[in-house]
Amino acid sequence: MQIAAPNTAPNLLLKGLVAPRRDVPNWIKIILSTLIQHIIEGRSFYECITYITGQIIKLLNNEVPINDLVITKTLFAAYATNTHPMQVFADRMAKQGIILDTDQTYQIIMIDRRKESIFDGQDEEDIEEDSDKDYTVGSRMMLASLYQSELQSEFGNPDEDRNTIDYMYYIGHLLKYKVDNIISTAFEVFDNQSVDSKRVITKPIKTLCHMLSNGKSMEDYVNYVKENCNSVRRINHNAN
Repeated sequence: MQIAAPNTAPNLLLKGLVAPRRDVPNWIKIILSTLIQHIIEGRSFYECITYITGQIIKLLNNEVPINDLVITKTLFAAYATNTHPMQVFADRMAKQGIILDTDQTYQIIMIDRRKESIFDGQDEEDIEEDSDKDYTVGSRMMLASLYQSELQSEFGNPDEDRNTIDYMYYIGHLLKYKVDNIISTAFEVFDNQSVDSKRVITKPIKTLCHMLSNGKSMEDYVNYVKENCNSVRRINHNAN
């Protein structure tokens, strides 16, 4: 499947990668396809991380178009449990008087409804699904059309009551594993075997999440990467 990312991303034929999946937002597709292109072009580890952090900063600064954050999901007629994210989402919509048809696809935006951030050190799949708390995946889903209508409404909720994008979800869940897998496949530590160096190379976005959860800034992260990437080299997959 060929990915043609608007404006900035290259056209790549991606096979066996996560980018072509329709439930992956365009923002993620652009980052992954551009990252792979950077690696193909021989760019350094630091250049790759600088590109990724630049995109994350744009996200945090509300500079990413809403359409690029849309996730497409299909609602099926039945699920194994009533805590499945799409079932929770459909039930929440029903309580609002919106009945979703099964076997249909819906464009969804992830909304920040949690009291605690995903950057608390837990992986998304390790967070207990508790119907009494608002950090479950299904409870964070909102129809993109409703979100956009809310933004455009002159008589909507006050700013403090408006729904906000769950940027932490997009970075900590949707982006983290995909980028970390690509980076750790392309680069390795060849000399400095410190824990910091290994962590930066093998799990750069997970490291970012951990630092942000501890009150560090994006600038702190960039400096941290710069200090620990001197002993990084490309992995020669053609070596005997």
